[in-house]
Amino acid sequence: MTKTLLRADKVLTLDAGGAIYAPGFVALDGDTITGVGPAGAADEGVFDAVIDLGARLVMPGLVNAHTHTPMVLFRGMAEAYSLFTFDGWYNGIRVWEAVMDGDMVPD
Repeated sequence: MTKTLLRADKVLTLDAGGAIYAPGFVALDGDTITGVGPAGAADEGVFDAVIDLGARLVMPGLVNAHTHTPMVLFRGMAEAYSLFTFDGWYNGIRVWEAVMDGDMVPD
């Protein structure tokens, strides 16, 4: 796997202690976060790539809490579709939105 070091002016960890590293780093092994900390604390020589993000905020492990409350009405209706692609989202949600009526809402 490729080991990548991301450097940024600010790293907001969202950990229990609310640590903020300014500047800081995020270490990745493939798609897995292997380390987070203050700038200079990581040995850059062990990484395949070092990416300097400059004046950006990095939030490793961010949980996307974005939601549209009416979408709960579609629970179980779009399970066969991947909502990570436009085609899946369009065919899995938009099609249902176009034909939805009161009879489709469970009691």
